[in-house]
Amino acid sequence: MQLESILDTTGIKSQDKALLHWTSTVECYALVTLDSVTIEPSHEKELQNFIETLQRPVVVTRSQEHTEAVARLRATADNNQPFIGFCLNSLSAPPLGWTSFLDITSMSFPNKIEVQPPVDNPDQMALIMFTSRISGTLKGVPRSVGEVLHILASADFISPVQGLWRLRHDRGVSYDRLVRGHTSPETSKIPVYKGVVAFGVILLGTKIRIVNDDGHAVGWNRCGGWNQPGVLHLSGYNIAKVYLGGLKPKAIYESDSSRWFIMGDYAMQDNHSHVFVMG
Repeated sequence: MQLESILDTTGIKSQDKALLHWTSTVECYALVTLDSVTIEPSHEKELQNFIETLQRPVVVTRSQEHTEAVARLRATADNNQPFIGFCLNSLSAPPLGWTSFLDITSMSFPNKIEVQPPVDNPDQMALIMFTSRISGTLKGVPRSVGEVLHILASADFISPVQGLWRLRHDRGVSYDRLVRGHTSPETSKIPVYKGVVAFGVILLGTKIRIVNDDGHAVGWNRCGGWNQPGVLHLSGYNIAKVYLGGLKPKAIYESDSSRWFIMGDYAMQDNHSHVFVMG
């Protein structure tokens, strides 16, 4: 309640409060997958660019040193929206607009806090995934709430979310026990092509093309082109339009009213729709 009160007083919107609560719950797991080296002095220009581009109303830092670095760069950015910064450790001299989680525990707060209505918008940015810097420059891929929900609804898979559903609907968690038994040691048959294990099958709502060296499609979504290798092209709801900042990826193109991404992998599919990545 104390954290909620200080966020309300600062004017932070409900979706940003929810993100902060969630990341705190999972031990500060970062949904913005920004490389940790960006906070170092040698990457100050890159960090400045992200601060000005993202303009996030809530920032959590690890130490006094990191807090001062972010605060100094924010001071030079043109940003008039509400802001609050939190440090995971104590701050000996908090910059303007910053506090620590330790300081919050000693603050006084009102007994009643007005509840703010939640914002329900599928186009709202849910997270930003950054590339692995292979090209030399970090590129952010914004993901919306609707895109994340589309992934969850596309197919059956294993994830921690399933545990949350079990807690909600079954009112508890069942713990599986290992029981010794006697059966054949063989595993289920796994699709293999020339020693390469299948990468998987095409998810609901996703389309593929396999394009040969001449630029012709020799395989596509579960239709024809069996066992003919080529470059894998992928289309679906989650193909990004642009990178963070408006930069358009060179590997993305429009065709047949769909957005396609050239994966660059050499692949093929068999007549059971298993996709094999050959290299």
